[in-house]
Amino acid sequence: MKAMPLSKYFEVIHPEYSFIKLIPLKSIRNYNSDKIILAIASTYKSILQRIHRQNKKYFFCVQSKIAYYIYIEKFKTEFYFLIPKDCLTLIKDKIGDTWNGITIQSVDKIPTFLADSLRYSMAYRKEDALSLATDKRSNILLSSLMSTIDMMEDKDKVGIFYNFIPCDQQSWRASYDNTIQKIKDGLPIEKEKTGAIFALKILSTVLLKLSEFISEVIADVTGGGSIKQLSKNECILLPESKRKRDAKIVKTQIIAFSTSDDGNRKLNNIISLGEGFKSISGDNELAYHRILANSELTKPYFPGADIMRMTADECSNFIALPGKELIEQYKGIEHIDVLETQVPEELQSGSICIGTNTYRGNDQPVYLTSDKEYQHLALVLIGPTRSGKTTLISNIANSSIKAGQCTIIFDFCGNCELSDSISEHSQNTLVIDCSDFKHIQGLGYNEANPNEKDPFLQYRNAKMITMQLLTLVDYLSDEDNALSAKMDRYLECASLISFVSGGSINDVFKILQDHIARQKFIKKIPEQQSENLSEYITGLLELNDYDKKTNEIVGTKYNLITGIIDRVNKLKQNTYMEIMLKHNCTNNVNLIEEMQKPQLICLKMPESMFATEQEKDIYCTYWMTKIWLALQIRKRDFQNRTPVNIVVDELYQVPICQDFIRSKLSQMAKFSAKMIISCHYLGQIKIIRNELKAANSSYIIISGSDKDNFSELKAELSPYDVDDVLNLKRYHALCLLKYEQGYAKLVVKLLKPL
Repeated sequence: MKAMPLSKYFEVIHPEYSFIKLIPLKSIRNYNSDKIILAIASTYKSILQRIHRQNKKYFFCVQSKIAYYIYIEKFKTEFYFLIPKDCLTLIKDKIGDTWNGITIQSVDKIPTFLADSLRYSMAYRKEDALSLATDKRSNILLSSLMSTIDMMEDKDKVGIFYNFIPCDQQSWRASYDNTIQKIKDGLPIEKEKTGAIFALKILSTVLLKLSEFISEVIADVTGGGSIKQLSKNECILLPESKRKRDAKIVKTQIIAFSTSDDGNRKLNNIISLGEGFKSISGDNELAYHRILANSELTKPYFPGADIMRMTADECSNFIALPGKELIEQYKGIEHIDVLETQVPEELQSGSICIGTNTYRGNDQPVYLTSDKEYQHLALVLIGPTRSGKTTLISNIANSSIKAGQCTIIFDFCGNCELSDSISEHSQNTLVIDCSDFKHIQGLGYNEANPNEKDPFLQYRNAKMITMQLLTLVDYLSDEDNALSAKMDRYLECASLISFVSGGSINDVFKILQDHIARQKFIKKIPEQQSENLSEYITGLLELNDYDKKTNEIVGTKYNLITGIIDRVNKLKQNTYMEIMLKHNCTNNVNLIEEMQKPQLICLKMPESMFATEQEKDIYCTYWMTKIWLALQIRKRDFQNRTPVNIVVDELYQVPICQDFIRSKLSQMAKFSAKMIISCHYLGQIKIIRNELKAANSSYIIISGSDKDNFSELKAELSPYDVDDVLNLKRYHALCLLKYEQGYAKLVVKLLKPL
């Protein structure tokens, strides 16, 4: 007979393990790490479940374990899990649920300790039924263990290895009840059952029982009633121990390692770790003792180390990551300053890239949405001086031009450095320098051509220009000094008559003030417009002041137009606007034509143009009304419209203009126009900030921004908190970006300057 090898009929299969490294988040909390232990407990398989037959051969699968490992050097602390490959997805999901936002990296190996290192095992002092303290709100054990770093030197290394082995739950309650009965009977429940101390405890228990028996006999003989017992053993347990009977249990081993060039430090460091476990003492506590055996960390059990049956709540003490306080205290902890989130697929491609997002070690590009419905919604850039707003605007502008879009830079700050900086990198640039007297624009709305041959189009355009002028004049007044309805009517009459007759805005004010100019322009009205303007002529004639004797026109009733004249004077206070009023619009840039080109339009208004902030505000408001009119006409006349981005930096400086933009913001998108507003903080643009929220705006909060900016958007930015904003690295931003599925909340590293 031939001997057949046993391996032909029977094979032992050992689990294969994967190693993952955890990089904590600074704002992490360890409230739910018991979920990981419960998941570990659920992976238990009985012996029968681990044996299977295939082709007359039996396979036996060794029970797998899951381990958590903390490795510490003087200036480096790392956290690892050892997970069987068949459980990897389950445990990684639970880790992600427990610590939202941490980075999970797969690694090929983990740090190990040589055979000459010290190894200590932690063990319950009392039987397993009694529990350690469990407080999910506390990180006291990890803090105690990491305090060892304070006494370590450069070449010292320590580690704490937690072995969690799933086990059968059926025999647990009987074991628990046996321990509780011992307590009630006054029997010792210490794990160590040898030695003089244990013998003395047994003897004292026997003597106590004997005294109780004698007391009962005396009471029966004398008939003296019950005599108070000398002792009464009551089972008073903490809630953790009471709950342990019905809790899920996992077998647990805890091994500490230490190595150092100095023998005393090697010993002191590992003792420090052992003492740290006393911080979670409850009804039970952990004692430490040395073990000599060495073993591979992937073996099911570590030889010589005690095996304890623990609940998920107890083990949650061990599975912990450092939060803000520990990370700031010990600089060697690799960590993530702010929460990381996945970039939605819709924002991973597009026309305008704002930067890159890092998620679990991988970089992904981040684009503004290209969705047809959302791409023109407003964007707000928030950041202090020198934070990188100009670079961000420059990159957005250049990306937009490459994508066939037009970007208008509305620049009224300083010497227009923003325009100069952005135009340096743009090949297609139109500069409108408002401070250049030689090429100054006329004050007017030439985009709506009043010289159309078709009578209807001529009248329609005159009406459109009139409405913009009325809007501008209205914004020159405050709420307490608004124009009366009558004055509005006179201004409308004069405007229509001027514009259909080929006049300018300056002519409008002449018509209102000078009866000779009124008569002149009334006579110039084209015959085909006489019917359309008849009622406006009648209204305008009300301004004539007649001589009571001769009934001839001798002047104008100025009392009827004083409010209008006051506003005209405001326009004329600024030298540039006064000259613009006197110029015609023949050589003006046609904004409609220019908007249709993929280019950068720099509207430069240096501060030297203005003597007061009010002058600047009025000037900016005029240009914004002009842009708005151009957008309206363009929508009417062009089927294919080039997307337009309108960039306004430091909008807080021009409150009147800000209010005008507020009134139009919700309509901008349907005109293929996107407002891009930058500010130092949202409180600066208080006139428009509520409208921005209502208009589904996106926000980019650049590093250096204060906590008030976060508070303004706190609900929308959840789960990010204020620390995430305060901990942003330089040239990074916390973004709230509108897209098809709602809002994406993520941290972006902004693009570098071109």
